[in-house]
Amino acid sequence: MGELVNPKLVGISLGIITVVYRVLGFAQLFFFHDLLQILGQAGVYYFFGGCCLLGSVACYAFVSDTTGKTLDEIHNEGDRKTVTAQRDRDRNDITAKV
Repeated sequence: MGELVNPKLVGISLGIITVVYRVLGFAQLFFFHDLLQILGQAGVYYFFGGCCLLGSVACYAFVSDTTGKTLDEIHNEGDRKTVTAQRDRDRNDITAKV
């Protein structure tokens, strides 16, 4: 995961990811017995299977493929996307003012 994050933001981003991971893990343990009573055993397995499927689709859609790329290429690609997004926002601001 560290190679997908800007080196300037690795500490804070991995900290946020860890906190979210732990909170969701606690929620899973906290609500498991309630889900078991409401959905039944098969329903709980389908629910968590659906969560895994949704996570897989999100990863496929939003995480870029880094196979065969150097670390510099990965970071440059991320910088280009950031610069392009900022340029598009600036253009929209200019046209909104006109």
